[in-house]
Amino acid sequence: MPESPTRSPLLTIDVDEVGPFRRLSLRGDLDLSTAPHLREALDELRHPWGSRGVIVDLTELNYVDSIGLGLFVTAHRRALAVGKDFIVLRPNPFIGRLLGMTGLADELWVLNDRRSLEEVLEIQSM
Repeated sequence: MPESPTRSPLLTIDVDEVGPFRRLSLRGDLDLSTAPHLREALDELRHPWGSRGVIVDLTELNYVDSIGLGLFVTAHRRALAVGKDFIVLRPNPFIGRLLGMTGLADELWVLNDRRSLEEVLEIQSM
């Protein structure tokens, strides 16, 4: 069941369950002014990460700056520290290039399409 979304004028975050994961679906822009909203949403999930971890769905995220990328890295490291997964799902071409240029595509678990997510969910349910 979806939880109440976190909203700012430029960023909306919807939270729901996808298999054993908690999913945060981001819509809008993630930058210096909106990063506190994502930080708050991630902090609220800090303990109930889901049985396997968190998926951050970027399908409808238009823009991310270095502050937002830093939040992804911090959340990824926190998840690993407690034995959970942190998955970045469907970044648009701009964000995908940014992840690649910064080397984060190699550090983060990035899935570029729905089929990849379905394969992960199938493996996790075994």
